[in-house]
Amino acid sequence: MSKSSYIYLNFGRKDLGFFRYAGPGLCNLLFVWARGIVAAEKYSLRLLSPTWVNIKPGAIFRGENDKRFYNGLFIQEQNNIAGIKKIYLQYALPHLDEEVLYKENEVRPGHVYVFSGLKNYFEPFANQYKFIRQKLDVITCAKHKIIFDFSGSVSVHIRLGDFKVSNSQTSILWFKEKLLQLREAIKKDMPCYIFSDGNEDELSDLLQLPDVKKIFFGSSIADMIALSQSNILLGSNSSTFSMWAAFLGRMPTIWPIKDRLVEEMGSSDVHWIFSEKGANLPDNLIDYLRRKSNEMR
Repeated sequence: MSKSSYIYLNFGRKDLGFFRYAGPGLCNLLFVWARGIVAAEKYSLRLLSPTWVNIKPGAIFRGENDKRFYNGLFIQEQNNIAGIKKIYLQYALPHLDEEVLYKENEVRPGHVYVFSGLKNYFEPFANQYKFIRQKLDVITCAKHKIIFDFSGSVSVHIRLGDFKVSNSQTSILWFKEKLLQLREAIKKDMPCYIFSDGNEDELSDLLQLPDVKKIFFGSSIADMIALSQSNILLGSNSSTFSMWAAFLGRMPTIWPIKDRLVEEMGSSDVHWIFSEKGANLPDNLIDYLRRKSNEMR
């Protein structure tokens, strides 16, 4: 029996080793992955290769552009353990919860530490965004590493899809109001790029405005990487996709309501603003954006 210990990223109960059935979306998985790689670095542990590939019926039934299979998004890191050996170790060695590792602050030989769930979202790794971004760049396949010039523009992430079912989507009129406020304060013809799983009819209140364009880079991770390069971001309420883009990109971001998760992302060096519908944007944000705009001229 192996005396080495490992980290297993449990992305869902229906993990069949080489693929998963249903379960959490990419951004929720990234919380597990981020905690796992931070722990692996700290305690010199190897990861059992994450099971990213997923069969997700809901995305198919809703006719979404991105079916969220997550195949072909990430490469296998050389130090990770994959294939039959991964499955053997996953089932042969005794399991311990990640909390045991944190509590004991040392590794028990011959165990698999299981990382799972959202836990405290960004809080466990809030100050390690540079390390996490670098590791995400390492594992992302080259075709999904989007480089896009967002200078002088505003990006909008509008989460609909399953948010419509739970009635938790952010009003399109909120996005329209904040875009118009930014244009009035900074630049009348400021370009706007929309990232969304909604269709043109659902987004019509925004798309009918001048210089507004919906874009899609072919996959969820490509969109997130592109969105993280935004100049200014309007994020969706409760969307971890918006939050991950802001966490990685550290750009000025406007949110529709006050959110504990956003506050846990660590915002001392960036402007993350909560602005409800009907409220004006704060003067300190406008002053900051005007200075940035002038510097770019």
